[in-house]
Amino acid sequence: MNHQTTVRTQNESMLSPKRPPHLGKKQPNQKLMRALRASMLIAGGMIVVLGLLLLVLPMFKVQNVEVVGNDYYTVEQIIEASGIQSGDELLALDLNECMSKVFAGCPYVDSCDIVATPFGVKITVWEAEGVMRTEAAGKQISFTKDFKVLEIAEIGETHLSPFLYVKLPPIQSAAVGARLSFGQTTEMSYVSTLLDALEKAEWKDDVTYVDFSERFSLSFVLREQYRIEVGSAQSLDTKLLLAKAKLEKEDGGEDTYAVVDVSEEKGTYREIDKSQLYS
Repeated sequence: MNHQTTVRTQNESMLSPKRPPHLGKKQPNQKLMRALRASMLIAGGMIVVLGLLLLVLPMFKVQNVEVVGNDYYTVEQIIEASGIQSGDELLALDLNECMSKVFAGCPYVDSCDIVATPFGVKITVWEAEGVMRTEAAGKQISFTKDFKVLEIAEIGETHLSPFLYVKLPPIQSAAVGARLSFGQTTEMSYVSTLLDALEKAEWKDDVTYVDFSERFSLSFVLREQYRIEVGSAQSLDTKLLLAKAKLEKEDGGEDTYAVVDVSEEKGTYREIDKSQLYS
């Protein structure tokens, strides 16, 4: 039998066996990898949020101011009174303060509501109804049906001219925001009684002057052509129906001026000169 003898050289015997390839690489730090992934997610989220903000931020600036319900005031007057301007930050606006400014700058606004919209604000106003004007102590005074003073102006200022002119009993005091004071005269319900009767008779818009100065001697001017004398505020519906019948029967045309007295049961009609219409 033959025996083979393997002889290793010194160099070969001193060499270590080779490691598998995968055991020769350093494993990555798992904590570091997780941190990197988290950072990338956060950065991506921030980019998305920034993009959304660039799209949405213009919606938080006032681009449009809408005004509804106004009649006496113009849109520009309401907006100016509110203090709201194009470009204002919506989130920084104090809407309650804006409403207070509207009330302060527009005395004929009885109620106001301001709400934010996607691209601005909407201002809704309700103006005082039945506003009248009179003169006392060298001033013009505008007031509501319940005698709350809205404005005191100089004689001759024309911005009060759209309101019904009335003659009242002597005024003791007048202050904006307060009720007119008539001294010893406290019973003024006949004023609203006559105004309601005129509205029911569909004459309210045709009346240009009312004399409320004497409670039992009430009168008004109709269409700047007829003075209707009704006396007291009793049975006004009947009196106004009688006045209508008299006008239908006696109407003399556009150039005719007359007094229709329905303070008594039958009523009378007499023609007058134009200069006597308001006397």
